[in-house]
Amino acid sequence: MINKKTESGTYTFTVKDGFTVVELLIVIVVIGILAAITIVAFNGIHNRANDTTVSTDISNARKKLELTKIDLGHYPRSFAEFPSFKITRSAYDTKLNNIYYITDTVNDLYALGVRSKSGKGFILTNTNLQEGVAVNGATTATAIGVTWGVPGTYSVQRFDTATTSWHATWPWVQVN
Repeated sequence: MINKKTESGTYTFTVKDGFTVVELLIVIVVIGILAAITIVAFNGIHNRANDTTVSTDISNARKKLELTKIDLGHYPRSFAEFPSFKITRSAYDTKLNNIYYITDTVNDLYALGVRSKSGKGFILTNTNLQEGVAVNGATTATAIGVTWGVPGTYSVQRFDTATTSWHATWPWVQVN
């Protein structure tokens, strides 16, 4: 609104249509804040969905491993003995060594360590499930009381979601 004084001493008011720069900036900032909140909320929901999917995969793996123990008399110790089970590839961390399977062949124990795309780790043993842990060879082996890298007491399988295949090629892997 513009206020003008005329020659007769009266004021006239003129109204201009549109928004001021300050009003436009406030609207842009509010939209930006709402967008940021939405993105953060979506990422949290997506991470929880991935973690739930991985948890379901682990539950299915536990059942397959227990059935394999009934059939073989021990938990799988090699790729040939390992049961096939479905993993939902999109829910897993896409880095190498995202799934570890380690067996203590002396005491017939296993540990299955997996890492979700959210970064949350899960280690399943024949007795319990740990969630929110770091997953690597050492922590997965420690979950069943064996030392990572010492040959002769366990076998290791690693699933690489980039190539969708299991590997047992590390030189110190010992399959009894």
